[in-house]
Amino acid sequence: MKGLEVSGVRVPRPEGGADIVSDISFSVEPGQLLCVVGPSGSGKTTLLRAIAGLIRAEGSVRVDGREVSGLRPNERNIGLSSQDPVLFDTLTVEENVGFVLDDPDTPKRVRDGQIAVSLARMNLMSLVNSYPNSLSGGQATRVSLARLFAQRPAVMLLDESFAHVEATLKHNVQRTFLELIERLQIPAVLVTHDLDEACEMSSRMLVLTENGQIGQLGKARDIYARPASALSLIHI
Repeated sequence: MKGLEVSGVRVPRPEGGADIVSDISFSVEPGQLLCVVGPSGSGKTTLLRAIAGLIRAEGSVRVDGREVSGLRPNERNIGLSSQDPVLFDTLTVEENVGFVLDDPDTPKRVRDGQIAVSLARMNLMSLVNSYPNSLSGGQATRVSLARLFAQRPAVMLLDESFAHVEATLKHNVQRTFLELIERLQIPAVLVTHDLDEACEMSSRMLVLTENGQIGQLGKARDIYARPASALSLIHI
């Protein structure tokens, strides 16, 4: 199957006791976005980090039909945008986006073109020579997203990646993101605390319970309208 397949993923606590997340299974087709919601401490960020290979986990992760759960993070071709953008303070916005394009066989004009396209997609052309310490939180987030698209991973994972985008640009950035993953046929998973964002952006939603298990998985608006539990969508 093309896309992302997660099967039986479990992340145990180092100190023992109940798992952080347990028996998580879902799939995301190319060009689709799955939103993951749940109360604080339910393991949403842990799940993304397990899929990306940043923490030890049990279970299966397949990308375009290839098992990657035994591979290192840099071998999985999975891009992760964290809640707090990680940018290099000594590099400009343009250099930060281009940092992921390190293939020596790529001609400079092709590389420069890829960077420019990624910057334009996130409305960053006026900030190409700026440094991270001069950016707002929303601008830094857009740089992180531009770098993610420049990387062109097989799967995109996003942790609250639109939370700090300026209100005047947020809708456009979200719409551009959805258009791009559909055009490029990239499956994506977004962790969010914003139920409106989850319903507006995604066709499917996964609700994690307080103990890190799947409480509900299905169409976002169906879950919002008919939660499995009267408490399942409270305090998200």
